[in-house]
Amino acid sequence: MLANRIRGCLGEFGIVAPLGIRRVAELIDIIRDDADDRIPREARIAMTAVADQLCDLQRRIKEIERALVVGKAVLIADALPFLRRYDRASLIKPILFKTLIYSVVVFFVRFSRNLSSFGSSRTIP
Repeated sequence: MLANRIRGCLGEFGIVAPLGIRRVAELIDIIRDDADDRIPREARIAMTAVADQLCDLQRRIKEIERALVVGKAVLIADALPFLRRYDRASLIKPILFKTLIYSVVVFFVRFSRNLSSFGSSRTIP
């Protein structure tokens, strides 16, 4: 909705960009360029607020996705049968062992996620 608001408001001033969420970044660059006189000062102030909201929302979505990836990795790692190997050992061994396994699983889940989203057009720089 924020991207459409940016497109619509800038369209009123004759500034358009091709379709796609990545192209909204071009419009954000225009909004933040004070030297560009196609946008009136008052409209630039309002559109800067909208652009900041869009960028902040994108950042928060990435943080939530990272947390979900770690949670998914922990669930996957907990399902591994050899993870119970040091449950009866002294306190430090199970903690170190599980931390190592969680780290490895998180790495592979993130790596596979990056491969699957390679070329995705959902991100805004």
